[in-house]
Amino acid sequence: MVEQLGGTGDPIADFVVYLSAREEDLTRFFAATGYDPTALRAGLSDLDVRAGILDYLVSSEPLLLAFCEETGHRPEAIAADGARNGGWM
Repeated sequence: MVEQLGGTGDPIADFVVYLSAREEDLTRFFAATGYDPTALRAGLSDLDVRAGILDYLVSSEPLLLAFCEETGHRPEAIAADGARNGGWM
């Protein structure tokens, strides 16, 4: 679980940790978003970057469900956070 890897309780930061442990998923994320590791780390406090990460996460139901299963986050809570904090929906 991400919590065992120092989970933050922040689903976005936890998703980045989750991705970093899965090379294929991380490569796909970088290709789809145009981010690189430096930009991703620097952007974690930027609302637009956070909204982009959430958008990517919820764009794939299998990825969202696997992430939530492993970390204990609830899919509906992630969607609600996105709507509240970035209005990305």
